[in-house]
Amino acid sequence: MKRTLLLFLGLVLTIGILGCKEKVGEDDRLIWKYKIGALCKSCPAIDEEGTIYIGSGDNYLYAINTDGTLKQMWETSGCPASPVISLNKIIYVGCDDGDINAIPIGPPDPEDTLKPVSFYYHTNYKPGYDVSYSPAIGEDGTIYMVRYYYGDSYLYGSYEQLCRLGGYPTQSSPSIGSDGTIYIEKEYSFCAINKDGSLKWGYKLPKDETKYNSPSPAAIGADGTIYFGLGGSLYVLTRNGNLKWRYRTGYAINASPVIDKAGNIYVVSGTDCLLAITPRGNLKWRHEFEGYISTPVIGSEGTIYLVENRKNIIWFTTSFRIKALLHAINSNGSLKWTYNVRSECRHITRYSDTEISEPTIGSDGTLYFSFGKYLYAVKSDSKGLANSSWPRQGHDNQNTGRVR
Repeated sequence: MKRTLLLFLGLVLTIGILGCKEKVGEDDRLIWKYKIGALCKSCPAIDEEGTIYIGSGDNYLYAINTDGTLKQMWETSGCPASPVISLNKIIYVGCDDGDINAIPIGPPDPEDTLKPVSFYYHTNYKPGYDVSYSPAIGEDGTIYMVRYYYGDSYLYGSYEQLCRLGGYPTQSSPSIGSDGTIYIEKEYSFCAINKDGSLKWGYKLPKDETKYNSPSPAAIGADGTIYFGLGGSLYVLTRNGNLKWRYRTGYAINASPVIDKAGNIYVVSGTDCLLAITPRGNLKWRHEFEGYISTPVIGSEGTIYLVENRKNIIWFTTSFRIKALLHAINSNGSLKWTYNVRSECRHITRYSDTEISEPTIGSDGTLYFSFGKYLYAVKSDSKGLANSSWPRQGHDNQNTGRVR
């Protein structure tokens, strides 16, 4: 009996040791990885020179060169959300302490009339509450953000209050159309708001769905059609605010839809299911995963990329194996390939250390995303983002949230 018990304990120990052996990459797709100071939750942004910017839980914004070396880092006022890069070379990043940090990444342009030169040295804009959602930037350089202050939400254009949104936190980022119209929730309606804060139109949303949820950031089609998720439905409105169609996914859509060149819409339903929906509102295909997945990004030739965070309990232990898997999916829904970026063992209480970000694709085809405390650069099959109206969350690699 004693011998059997010892053999059993030895087997458990062996399983735990083998199960905890780290495994990174199974082929040559990995270009480099860079360890950030703490847990990353933000989506990377890329400037015109190819520098990658990402925020970290250690309250720093990191700038990483294309070869995976550190270019620069800035201390921010709190844990930064996804950075946004403006045309006049300023990065705006919202933080969980209620600040919008404005960080200049290039010398002031004397001919730049978008903002006075002194604005380049304002480091913080304090809206008074947690800014966990990225601002959007208009074509004229105006920064649109949501402020929640003393029980009310407001839409701000740079330092100017434009309009009241409602007596509750609006948990979403604004999106901007080609004509400068701002799209966001206001008073239980999804609204189009003019640059001066006046209401253009509003589409009334079901109160049972808006009671505990805000609409996702909107994606905007080539013809001005607006797409957003709320509760278990994808809503599609015309540019005049009329309901075009509605597709019921069954599970919550919490992130922005993305759109390919053919006008097909891709949404994450719940945490583990990717849906492809045709421009007419019919299901094209669905792909289910074992773990929870990121918002997808669409490559230049139509390949859809997303990151999966998968966990499996290791038998007879208090640990589990976590995996970061990068999936490439063909436009017809078939799996093109899967790359095991990282696999390791963690104690069950440390699962929160395995956050994943939405991926993005540089102009040279390098795909960037974060998993846990690392920023990864991986080879894709694409030559940059798709030439579509909304190929990724935030629209573009600068995360501007604006149709161009």
